[in-house]
Amino acid sequence: INAETWGIQQMKTTRDSSRRRSKRRYQGASESKERKSKKRADEMLVEEAVESGAVDTATILDDCPAKKLTNWKEVSKSQLDPGESCCICLCQFVDEDSEDEPDICVRLSCDHFYHASCISSYVQPGGWLKCAVCGFVFGIQTGNQPPGHMDVSRYSRGTLPLSGHEDVGTILITFTFSSGTQGPHHPSPGHPYRGTTRVAYLPDNDEGNEILRLMQIAFDRRLIFTVGTSLTTGRSDVVIWNGIHFKTSPSGGQPCYGYPDPTYFNRVRQELAARGVH
Repeated sequence: INAETWGIQQMKTTRDSSRRRSKRRYQGASESKERKSKKRADEMLVEEAVESGAVDTATILDDCPAKKLTNWKEVSKSQLDPGESCCICLCQFVDEDSEDEPDICVRLSCDHFYHASCISSYVQPGGWLKCAVCGFVFGIQTGNQPPGHMDVSRYSRGTLPLSGHEDVGTILITFTFSSGTQGPHHPSPGHPYRGTTRVAYLPDNDEGNEILRLMQIAFDRRLIFTVGTSLTTGRSDVVIWNGIHFKTSPSGGQPCYGYPDPTYFNRVRQELAARGVH
């Protein structure tokens, strides 16, 4: 039996029906009918295999992508605090009133606890997951940024000065995206989206070049842009920024998305780190 990520949700140690309904609502928002159908078929295969004795729960857990990603450790009932709940399903790890066999509980390497089946459902397309408590990224987080280009130009000191950084040169980043067709992880799969061109500025010093290195990693992992609705124009189905802030003006300060901004580099490092870019 090939234990898929979703298959573990229906192994022998199941939770009560309300938790299953809650999880299906959460997952159903982003799954196509075909994927749901395949997932349920995989769940039934795993459940039947466990019930028949053809494969045991330990084997399923050993094959689980979430376990391989996080290097989780199983924890016993005695290691759990009374009343402590899984932060994904919000159900208590130990329910004295329940007649069901308790779910397997695990501790991730970031020291947070989950039901094995719940954290398994958090594995994202591309094979990564993020701790729902601390945000630590296991694996390499990738996004749904459409195909595009990131080009870097350098200007000598005084040619294109940045306010507050006039003593150094300037790095100009140009992002170019052609129009195209939305993929399965975009808001309207199969529909067209409008491309765009965006520019960003960094000072050409040690700190600016370090941020540039991180931004290149984020771009290669498809994290900087996505397809959605523009907050500026209100247009839908366009290429937009995806939560990492860039300086798009050489001056004007923070209100104009420009320089000077003394805390910008710390903030953008935190935004990149939250996506596993270090």
